[in-house]
Amino acid sequence: LRMSSNTYRVIAAATDWASNKQASPEGAANGAAYRFDNGVPLVVSTFPTNNQYYNAASLTALAGTASDATRGNSGIKEVRILLKDSNTGSGKYWSGAGNTFDFPPGGYGNWVLMSGQETWNKSWPVLNNNTRFRLWVRAVDNALNISTYTTLAAQLDNNQNPDASPALTFTYDNLLPVSQMTSPAPGSLIQNPAAQLATITGTAYSDPTNSSFGAPVDQVLLNLRCSGCAAGN
Repeated sequence: LRMSSNTYRVIAAATDWASNKQASPEGAANGAAYRFDNGVPLVVSTFPTNNQYYNAASLTALAGTASDATRGNSGIKEVRILLKDSNTGSGKYWSGAGNTFDFPPGGYGNWVLMSGQETWNKSWPVLNNNTRFRLWVRAVDNALNISTYTTLAAQLDNNQNPDASPALTFTYDNLLPVSQMTSPAPGSLIQNPAAQLATITGTAYSDPTNSSFGAPVDQVLLNLRCSGCAAGN
């Protein structure tokens, strides 16, 4: 029984019909050595991370790690990712060529090759604002074992991993949030501050269109200034 990650040597010894046998076939330098590896490699994304929001300043390169050391140890051959723009119907998938995203079914096969093996990375294409993306990653080792990855169209359509868990999700939002006062209204006259200014209210949105895909507003700060007051009042 062969064990994954072990090295084995095959030595051939010939015998002819006259019962002549090859001499000393068992020598340590004879034969051919090979490593047996039937374990799938491990691969993870270190950037982006799940359920995070990024803008242009915080969006560093696609990056991650892969390892085969405890899974057969033949080494990592390649890493590929599948990047889905989820904001358009059933979604569309980055082709890896420039900024092109392809609709399914063709887009399902757009597994883009990364730079590097155990440590891998790649620059982003241009990402649409206020867009939710899904990311899948797979690795292949030098024995051609492939890490578990999503192949079913239904799972890709539903943003799932092979075990039906949610795929890695992140949102790109490079639009500035907006806020405005509703009470007191701009230019209004206040006769009874205690009653009319008991509560200051307003609205704030992720962007001017109030998109449901943008990063939620984190906080609203208020600066109250008196333009006719004496200094220090």
